[in-house]
This record gives sequence, C-alpha cells and structure tokens, in this order.
Amino acid sequence: MVTGDKERLFSFREEKEWRLLTTMPEVRDALKFETTENAVRPYVERPVDRNENPISTIMLGPKNQTPRNVVEKFLEANGFEDISIDRSDIPYR
Repeated sequence: MVTGDKERLFSFREEKEWRLLTTMPEVRDALKFETTENAVRPYVERPVDRNENPISTIMLGPKNQTPRNVVEKFLEANGFEDISIDRSDIPYR
C-alpha cells in the first residue's frame, strides 16, 4: 500500500516501475508486514499466474550486492524463467 501525493506516485514513470495501491477495506485484513534493519513495510500477497509471466526484466540497483546468479536461482525456484537481469550503474539521487 502506497500513500502520498500524485507527484510522488508518478515519480517512478521514467524507470517504468509499477506501484500498486488499493483502498479496498478487505486488504486491511490481509495486510502483512516485513521488517528490515531500519524499516517496517506493509504488503499484501497476491497470486501470480505463472502461465503469463508478468516479469520481463529485473534491474538491480547500484547499491544492491546480490550476485546475479543468486537472483537467477531465486527466480527459478519460484517458477520464473527467461527473465533478463541487469545491474544499474546510475547512482541514486
């Protein structure tokens, strides 16, 4: 679930990144949380039709340290194949 003004929501247009948001009340019951070192993020699990792969490319950020082969194995283990994995060399703003 993403909140914020329209400018912030559309700021990912150049990167062709998608953010999904919803105002459906039933989502509150399905809301789960993920914790990291310095953040708590809400998310909702959604099924993915493996017959129609929605992912064509994964772009790893310039500070992402995950080796490409680890990402490939992760995708394969989750039923995804033929996905291009690239690494961005453009620094964050």
